[in-house]
Amino acid sequence: MWSGIICFIVAVISTIWTLFMPFFHEKAQEISPNQHRFDLMFGFFVFLVCSLMDLVKVKTPFHAGCNAWFLPLALLWYSSEVKMMINNNFGSPYHPSWIVRNITTEKYSGNFVADLTNSFITVMTSVVGATYGAVIILLYLEPKGWTWLTWNGMLLIAVSAIYMLAFGSGIASFTEDGFPPAIPVLFPLDGKDLLGAIESHVRDLIIGMISIIAGISLNTIAKNSTQPMVYLIALSWIFLIVPKIFLSFTDVELV
Repeated sequence: MWSGIICFIVAVISTIWTLFMPFFHEKAQEISPNQHRFDLMFGFFVFLVCSLMDLVKVKTPFHAGCNAWFLPLALLWYSSEVKMMINNNFGSPYHPSWIVRNITTEKYSGNFVADLTNSFITVMTSVVGATYGAVIILLYLEPKGWTWLTWNGMLLIAVSAIYMLAFGSGIASFTEDGFPPAIPVLFPLDGKDLLGAIESHVRDLIIGMISIIAGISLNTIAKNSTQPMVYLIALSWIFLIVPKIFLSFTDVELV
């Protein structure tokens, strides 16, 4: 209930913000539709994670309760923070695609407070909150029948996020003066490869969320017919792995 309300508020705020897009500066107009799409998608992901907390709270009431409260509030702050960065044409080390797309030419905003708050809430939401939720689900959700599909969906999303950290963004310093020390990208991607990795990550999120919903639904309506599940899980991993091989180890451009 709580997570649903917060995620709905995020969606409403994002929609209203997008309605004012004609009054934004040119670069903000270019990036705001993508941010709106991400708000809706990540908001739905947070809602799913918090919903899954209900399935594991018997086994781990403390961790499930903490994440169900923390993650929606972090999402609300994060979504608002990114809109502020976009409207002020600030750079962000956690959005390297903005430089590739020529939305901004700077990695940081030049404003200490904006850099600090943006970096802090980005890490708290994407790295800490989402990872915390995924680990809780993977450890405490007992996969039986079609819920294997749900468990696999969360694993897909987690693996895709790790790929983005390793190949896309790393964990940057919060401020331009290097505090705290960054965890660098291990295998940096540039240009179209970076944009391709982001689009691949978006597809992974969608496939993972569909898997989560399908697993819960089919475990109710088709509990005794799980044979197709193996093929669906295998197919989902093909969709995750193959594009990343092309992006990371070949010269083929996917965007």
